[in-house]
Amino acid sequence: MHAASIAAVAAAVLATTVAAQSAASSDWKTGRCTYHPYQEDLARLGSAYDNSPGWCGIRYTALDITRVVAVNGVTAGDCAQCLEFRNAAGGPSELVLIIDQKGDPGLDVSRSSFSAAFPGQNPLDPQTCAWRIVDPSNCAGICRGSALECTPGQRNLLPASMLPGNGATVPLAGAAWVAAAAAAAAVAQL
Repeated sequence: MHAASIAAVAAAVLATTVAAQSAASSDWKTGRCTYHPYQEDLARLGSAYDNSPGWCGIRYTALDITRVVAVNGVTAGDCAQCLEFRNAAGGPSELVLIIDQKGDPGLDVSRSSFSAAFPGQNPLDPQTCAWRIVDPSNCAGICRGSALECTPGQRNLLPASMLPGNGATVPLAGAAWVAAAAAAAAVAQL
């Protein structure tokens, strides 16, 4: 009787695992992947690049710029979320942080992540990729800015000049900064 119970539990665990894998695989979207010159732009512009952040409002200097992505149809709830993507034909997965909107369908990926997912391919040639949002902890360390810009699911509306230094948490600041942060949070709730 004991062996039968163990077999029944093993069968149930196997069925649950297969069902979970099936559900996870259905979360994948497929589309066009292109490369975006985030790394090159940051190298060329330095901290001035922060004056024109992506749609999510995360300063480029607060990011591991080699692991970022723009997504078509991004919403505030997608900002600073972790996205896993890979070559749709198979191959290694890469983890990137959503920081911007993309006008065309699909993804715009930083050069290093694009090259890792599509080894040997010319970054200027669009590829077909598959992607899904995964647990934010998988992208820990990509965003090194303040909580105002690095909190998954929140869009930062403050200008770079009003954000605390990279690696900082919400700082002790003057009344003007606190009021601006409150106003930006109120606008984000609309």
